[in-house]
Amino acid sequence: IAHEVRSPAGVAWSALVELEASLAGSPEHERMLVIARRSVRRLLCLADRLSMAAELERGPLALQIAPLDLHELVVRMGDDASDTFGRKGVVFDFESSEPIPIEADERWLGAAILEIIANALRHARTRVRARLTVSDASAIVRIEDDGRGFSEGFVLPGRERFSPAGVVGGLGLSLCMVSDVATAHGGRLFGGTSTLPPTQPGASGAAVSIEVPVPRTIASS
Repeated sequence: IAHEVRSPAGVAWSALVELEASLAGSPEHERMLVIARRSVRRLLCLADRLSMAAELERGPLALQIAPLDLHELVVRMGDDASDTFGRKGVVFDFESSEPIPIEADERWLGAAILEIIANALRHARTRVRARLTVSDASAIVRIEDDGRGFSEGFVLPGRERFSPAGVVGGLGLSLCMVSDVATAHGGRLFGGTSTLPPTQPGASGAAVSIEVPVPRTIASS
């Protein structure tokens, strides 16, 4: 299924690149191209998620662990999520920090962070905030939104690996799958209440955090 989605979406993306060059200068054409580009990006992202879901179903993840900067990864995933899933009137901001070297699989951890941000963008009313902190021997990426918050009785990471988009937002990569990625890295996924100011009565906002280990030399510095 992933291949069947990715192939035509890739062709459509190439066609959009050609159209962009020939239709430059028209505000209306540019607006339509922006909408089309975002739609194709979502399809390509869906293809990636379907492929990753299949990998998870086949058994334990074969992670490709390598050094990376968690700060840079969050910045990049935030930009990707905003470009692909951003909504008018919803602002994404990242409380910057110093570089945080970790050892992780960039593809899988990046996808998990992207999905959390995408879910937050979908449910937020005006704002999504990312924070990155180091505590003890781990780094925590916390994503908060000012939406309604989790429904009563909902417990992370959820019960199904792959669920309809309307259940948890994004393109259907459930928070259970994100939890699988965190666990494979020796970390965890957990939720809570947002600290952002509420935007409507009875709304508490949601906070979802993914925690991963960091080298002891970084944690103790």
